[in-house]
Amino acid sequence: NASQTILGIDVDSGEVKESKLKAIPQADFYQRLRDVPTDKAKRLPGRQIDGREAIGFQVVEKLERRNGVSTSTRTYWVDAASKLPVRIEISLQHTDPMMVDTEFVQSDVVFDAPLDESLFSTDPPPGYRRQ
Repeated sequence: NASQTILGIDVDSGEVKESKLKAIPQADFYQRLRDVPTDKAKRLPGRQIDGREAIGFQVVEKLERRNGVSTSTRTYWVDAASKLPVRIEISLQHTDPMMVDTEFVQSDVVFDAPLDESLFSTDPPPGYRRQ
């Protein structure tokens, strides 16, 4: 089925390649944090974020490609008291003119928010019946 394939340019070879679309699982926020390469992390001076003292560390990784270098800079800010992340800043920069530099921030992270018990109900919704 043609709608299940895409065409793209291989970053290293510059060739046009066809590939199949793959389902991407839901993002696992906790796993992404566990996978931070702590051996590459540089400690940053603390700062206040949303009224909380935060500890910072940064990981910079470079990937050399055929048409240039891609640099990923991830800065993590962790609440000093709870040790939970409060802000993650990500910057992707490229020397390859065909690539776009990108920056984004994940903030307002909430842990242990109260949830409505109905979200976990195993009762069928109105209009459905058990078989």
